[in-house]
Amino acid sequence: MVIGVVAKIDPIIAKVPGWEQMLSAGCATYGLQLAAQAQGFDNVWISGKWVNGTALREAFGCREQDRVIALVMIGTGMEESRT
Repeated sequence: MVIGVVAKIDPIIAKVPGWEQMLSAGCATYGLQLAAQAQGFDNVWISGKWVNGTALREAFGCREQDRVIALVMIGTGMEESRT
């Protein structure tokens, strides 16, 4: 399973600046990873060039201010996890 995480930044919210909204999306992504791990699933957080393309942003309906935070891949590993 692949889950796309997008920070839908709302510039109108003065009490919560855009950078804080983006950090909140990152924390939610980490929580997703912890929950998957607790259920026995392996997962990996993909970022960088894989999430910065325009095609992915268009597929998610991102506005200019929105940020694709991650693609989280969740599944069963082929090898025993080291953690």
